[in-house]
Parts: sequence; structure tokens; C-alpha cells
Amino acid sequence: MPVRTRIEYRYDAESRNWCFRVPDLGIIGGADTREEAERAANDAIAYALEGETEAAPGNGGIGDRGSAARSGVSEPEEDERWS
Repeated sequence: MPVRTRIEYRYDAESRNWCFRVPDLGIIGGADTREEAERAANDAIAYALEGETEAAPGNGGIGDRGSAARSGVSEPEEDERWS
């Protein structure tokens, strides 16, 4: 069964980076180009969903805050603004 989720992209002119976030999974990250950001977002989603069947606190499933850190994707800051 296909799963649909929203991925948001924006360009940060100050850092000259493409940023992305996946609100449904609590994923946020960035890359130098839009294409790299798209690949990184897809990789992060795949990593997060790998643990979906094992989703329990502490074992890397969805909802485990440690899973984002292990994937190289940081947690969002409260004051970040997305357009």
C-alpha cells in the first residue's frame, strides 16, 4: 500500500542551502542543491519507515527521537519558520 506524506522544500539564501522537512515524521534536513535535498529527504523517509514495524520507544521506530539523529537529520527548532 503506497503511503503519501508531504515534503516541504525551501531555499535559504543566507546559507545558500536547500532545506526540507517532513512534518508527519518529524524530519528536517538540508543539502547544497534541490536534487540533493530531494534524495536526502527520500533517504530519511525510508530510514524512518524501516522501523515502522518495530515502532516502540528506544528501538529506532517512528516516534523514537533517536532515529533522526542516527540518520543525520536534525530535529526542528521551535522558532524555524517555513513558507
